[in-house]
Formats: sequence, C-alpha cells, structure tokens
Amino acid sequence: MTSLNEAWQAQKQQRQQNVQAILTGFQVERNQIAMQLRDHLRIFQDEIRQETRILLTDAAQQRQDVALKLTERLSSFRTQLQDQTAQFLAVTAAERSLMAEQLTGDLGEFRQQLAESVALLRHDLQVTIAAIASDVQSLRSNTQAELTALRQDRLSNLVTLVDGLRADTQDYLTELAASRQDRAAQIHSQLQSSRAHRQAKTQTLRLNLRQHRASLRQSVWGISAEQPSSHPVAPAIPLASTPKGHRPSAAKSIIPQSSQPAADLAITALSLHPTSPPSAEAKAGEPIANLQPLQRDAAQVEADIHTYIRQIEGARLTEIETALGMNRFQTVDALRSLIKKGVVAQRDRIYLAQDQPQ
Repeated sequence: MTSLNEAWQAQKQQRQQNVQAILTGFQVERNQIAMQLRDHLRIFQDEIRQETRILLTDAAQQRQDVALKLTERLSSFRTQLQDQTAQFLAVTAAERSLMAEQLTGDLGEFRQQLAESVALLRHDLQVTIAAIASDVQSLRSNTQAELTALRQDRLSNLVTLVDGLRADTQDYLTELAASRQDRAAQIHSQLQSSRAHRQAKTQTLRLNLRQHRASLRQSVWGISAEQPSSHPVAPAIPLASTPKGHRPSAAKSIIPQSSQPAADLAITALSLHPTSPPSAEAKAGEPIANLQPLQRDAAQVEADIHTYIRQIEGARLTEIETALGMNRFQTVDALRSLIKKGVVAQRDRIYLAQDQPQ
C-alpha cells in the first residue's frame, strides 16, 4: 500500500514537471511571437505615415491649384457683373428720368382739372345751400302755423273729452251707488234668512240634545223623562239677543249641575256622531283648493303629479301646487313617494320623470 502511494506521488510530480515544462515552452514561444508582431506593426506604422505624408502633400498641391483657378474665375465674373450692373443702372436712370418727366406733366394737368372741378362744385354747393335755406325758412313758418292750429284743436278736443269724462264718471258713480244699495239690501235679506235658518237649526239641535240627555239619564240613572227634575232647566237664549262678542253654548244653557258628567258624555257623543250634516253655507264658504285634495286618494294624487310632470317636462314644487290645487304637505308626501318608487327624480329643485333627460 505504501509503495503504491509513493508510486502515485512520483507519477504526480512527474506530470507536474511535464506540464510546467510545456507551459514554459508556450510562454517562450508567445514572447517570440509578440516580439515579431511588434516589429511588423512598427514597420507597418512607418509605411502608413510615409504614405499619408505623401498623400497630404499631393492633396495640398491640388487644392492650391484649384483655389488659383477659382480665384481667376471669380475675378473675371466680378468684372463682368460690375459691367452689367453699371449698364443696368444707366438704363434704369434714363427710364426713371423719362417717367418722372411724364408723371410731372400728368400731375400738372390733373391739378388744373381738379381746381376747375372744385370751383364748379363750390359754386353749385353755394347755390344749393341758398335754396335749402329758403326752403327751411318757408317750412319753419308753415310748421309753426300748423303747430299753432294743432295746439288749438288739441285744446278744444281735450276740453270736450274732460267734460265727457266728468259726465261719464258722475253717471257711473250714481249707478255704482244704486247698485251698492241694491247689493246691501240683498245681503241684508240673505243675512236675515241665514239667521232664521241658524236659529231653526239651533232649536232642532237643542231638542235632539235634550232627547239624548233624557235617554242617557234613563240608561245611566234610571230616571224617566216624565219625572220632574230637581233642578230647573235654564231657558234657551236666542242667538239674536246674544251680544256679538259673546255667545254661550247651547249645551251649557240646558244641562243642570246635577247631571254634568252625563251632559259631558252627551256632548262628546254629539260631537262624534252629528245628528245633521253640515249646512250648504259652510260648504259654499270653504275654498275649493281645500276641499279638492280631500276627495283624492294617495294613488290618484301621485298619478296626477306624475302626469303633470311628464306633460310639461319638469316642474317645481310651487308650480305643481298651483296647477293641481293641492297643499304643501300632500304634494311633498306624494313627490317623496314617487322618488322612492323611482318614477320621479329631483335635479336642481326641479322634479323630472325618470324617462326624461335630466
């Protein structure tokens, strides 16, 4: 085993020596080749320098020859151009002098003609101005006379018109006073009939209230209507004798103190279940705008608002209230419902239908 290791170590050293010898030979050969290449490069550079020097000398000589030829050609062209320019200037000066003489003559003639035409025109203008002045003077006198006559006519027409207006105004005031008296008489008769109607209705309401009180007393206390009451009933006060600022209630005038709870129940029952419908006068006195929304349901109101918005292609809240005759709360609720449903959209305080451009 030891001999094999020694043999392997010896072979290894031998191989290293061989490789080192080969590398040394390669290094020497590469140095020789590099020296040869340096010599060849130096010789080539010297040749290139020599050829370049010769080429530059030849190019400089050729450039000098071309420059001399161009200088000669430029001098000859300059001389020729100077001669041509001098000839052209001479011809132009002669032509210009001839044109100046001709133009001076033409201007003199035109000046003479212009002076003659100006004199004629000035004479014509003076004649025309004198004629216009005489026409203006005559027109002024005629206009002054016409204005005086027109002023007199207007004054006479104005006096006649004022007298007619006074007579018409007096007649109208007389007719107005007569119609006012007739209207006052009609209103007085209507008030008398309305007062009699209210008194009759009040008597009927008192009788109904008295019967209801009797039935309520019998049902609660067991007291018959024929039994005399321990408290006298206060007499009914007619409405005509009541002062204008104070009208006592009919229920307080006929209800005794002993049956005050029953009377309160009776009044509550009467207020909840009225025995007679509201009078025609009360219905006629209410405005139409307040009664009309009560006759519509919510669906009808929304449909009307949506149709109106589609017809006019967008509307504001006040326009919808005025056009459809609805109050603010009902209109706002309906618009809020339509917006939640996606049928109407609001843009810059204007309500638009969803299928319309916003």
